[in-house]
Amino acid sequence: MASLYKKTINEKPYWYLREMARVDGKPKITSDSLDAVHDVVHRVNVLAESAL
Repeated sequence: MASLYKKTINEKPYWYLREMARVDGKPKITSDSLDAVHDVVHRVNVLAESAL
C-alpha cells in the first residue's frame, strides 16, 4: 500500500511516497522516496491502476 506523507523542511513542503508491505509478518516501509510533485502523482496513479 502506498501513502503520501508531507514533511516541512525549512518552511517548505516536501512530499514523500511511502510504500509499505509485510515482511516476516510485520509491516515495513519498502520504499520511501522524495520526488517532485508530478513524479509522486504519476507513481500514485500507476499504483492505483495496478490495484484495479
